[in-house]
Amino acid sequence: MGKQWLQFFWFSLVLTAIILFSVVFGGYSSLHRSEGRIETTKVLFLNACQSKLDLLPQLLDSIKESEHKEILVKLKKTSKEAVAVLEHAISQESPLDRTITLRLETSQEALTKELAKLFAKLDQSQNKGNTDSYKTIKKQLFAAQDKVFYEKTRYNTEVLYFNSRTKIFPGFLIAKIFGFDKSKYFELSKDLLLGADRTFGVKV
Repeated sequence: MGKQWLQFFWFSLVLTAIILFSVVFGGYSSLHRSEGRIETTKVLFLNACQSKLDLLPQLLDSIKESEHKEILVKLKKTSKEAVAVLEHAISQESPLDRTITLRLETSQEALTKELAKLFAKLDQSQNKGNTDSYKTIKKQLFAAQDKVFYEKTRYNTEVLYFNSRTKIFPGFLIAKIFGFDKSKYFELSKDLLLGADRTFGVKV
């Protein structure tokens, strides 16, 4: 009888060790992969912002500056600020801290608003002299804005998943053991950097 209990004890001990190892290793792997996905989606989001900025020179070339000087001056100033913030964000190692996250979304949103003003003014103008190049670049900017929104949503999804896992059991213990709790990720605002139709409010 004593031998049977001893065998049962060792069996239970081994089984518990296997379960514990599986939970810890599984939790570590999950958080590690989650951080990898955050980094990937961060890069894709920043690339989407960069692609949008890269289209601005073509947009400016397609518009007669003399007819829209004031709004184009503001657009150029806003785009210059957005470029500076984006370059700073790209140069930072993940995770992006709260200050950089706020500056990034604010500068990108400011740029989007200036673009919306320009599109609205050109589309409402009595002089329908908009060139084919302007119409083409406008479509590309709409697509670029949708891409920014899509990548922002993916980034937020991954950040939310990681932050949620590190706040509940057993994730918060595993995060503390392996140092994941030191990683601070911040979501981008759900009310900013929306899709083209909601942002620009004009038809392509």
